[in-house]
Amino acid sequence: MHGKAERSSWPRRMRGGGLLLRLGAVLMLFCLFGAGEARAAVLAQDGALLRWLDGEVAPALAETLTRHPNFRGETIDFLSLRNGVPQARSDALSQAVVAQLRARLLAVAGVRLAVGGARGPCAIGPSVHYAIGIEVTAGEGGTGAVTLAMLDVTEGIWVGGTSHEWRGRLAVAERRALARVVAVGRPGSVDAPLAGSRTEAIAEALQAQLGCTLPQGLDGPVHLAVPDAAELGRIAASLRTSLATSPLGVLTPRAEAATWLLTLEDSGGGGPVRELGLFLGEPDRETTQRVASVFVSGLDPAQPGATAARAVERPEALRPAEPPILLGPLQLEPVAPRGVCDRDGGVCAEVSLELQEPAFLLVFGTGEERVRPLDCGREPERSEPGERRYRLQVPEGVESGRPGAGLYVIATRDPALARRVHQALRDAPGACGRDPDQDRAQWLSAFTGLLDADALSWRAIHLTESNGRLRRL
Repeated sequence: MHGKAERSSWPRRMRGGGLLLRLGAVLMLFCLFGAGEARAAVLAQDGALLRWLDGEVAPALAETLTRHPNFRGETIDFLSLRNGVPQARSDALSQAVVAQLRARLLAVAGVRLAVGGARGPCAIGPSVHYAIGIEVTAGEGGTGAVTLAMLDVTEGIWVGGTSHEWRGRLAVAERRALARVVAVGRPGSVDAPLAGSRTEAIAEALQAQLGCTLPQGLDGPVHLAVPDAAELGRIAASLRTSLATSPLGVLTPRAEAATWLLTLEDSGGGGPVRELGLFLGEPDRETTQRVASVFVSGLDPAQPGATAARAVERPEALRPAEPPILLGPLQLEPVAPRGVCDRDGGVCAEVSLELQEPAFLLVFGTGEERVRPLDCGREPERSEPGERRYRLQVPEGVESGRPGAGLYVIATRDPALARRVHQALRDAPGACGRDPDQDRAQWLSAFTGLLDADALSWRAIHLTESNGRLRRL
């Protein structure tokens, strides 16, 4: 192990900028069980790498950031590197190293760290001039190397005399994490494009940007045009479903009755990654303004004729399945405490949603550091479309910024996948009579992997109580 070793193999000039961690509703599951336990699933608690991070690197970085005149008072970010170049994709071990150092440095007075992926979609990040660059590489025989150095983002150079390097044997979980690729860009950005088949996720990304671009909404009816290309048409249909419950404006199916027109267009670029732009205009004017955009992969925005020709040439069984839009948005309203909420303390909430197609429905709540399936009994059965309502009690006095209670609703048309999710919920720590002290991080890692299945649709809501009122996180 070496403390101040220079690493001449890193190039003096860098390319690229700051990168954000991929976060979403699943982050609240990690909040439920604690970030430390989530890191424990990757970094071996008695391993040499964790001892080096906690015993050598974190104290040295804390001293550098609080005492060095170049870094004192500066906001510091983290970058994942490969051969000294910032990467659009990282690995799970590098992200675990970042999480461990972030937790240690946040406890040091005077250290300022960029918020990263937890930032809201409309927030503008702080000006970052320096970053901690981290590069993790695999060696032979289960070994690995970790190199860290301070990087001058403005000048595009790494700062001499600030590097730290470790070489040694990795634990089994650490080797697996090093081999697992993760996106570190914001979902829908050029660094982390969304799959073209994930129409719901694309629609949500566009809607989030619309809320930032047009925070006051639009005065008058809005018409969302249906693109000619089949793939774009499916994305527009998902976006129309999302906008139906948003405060942007009143949607109308008739273009002639609209005050505003929204159009979804392929902004070009070619290659496997394409940018889709959402444009706003008025019916009597030719000019439009781009109000949102998202990068997608695996999209072929062909015209209907070409799409129909391909459908004739390609058998139905060979076409990739389009993920269904099974669940409408979750709606929240406070209700009088009765039934499941007939207890002292906390606020009662009722959450409703629309199941839009026949599917297997699985529901669970979170709270008090536990997962609580609504049904621990028989295997799931197919549910008919229609409205569903669920009640949950949000306790008082929960630490600010943490969820007091949450509700997850999962739907799939795949019976085998439904059974796997159902069994995973039954096996959660403390659920359905299971041991509450079993390895939570291991269960959490396996369950969040299930949520990534293309054939599965899910929604989540996380609530906290503030002065007797509900607040949605």
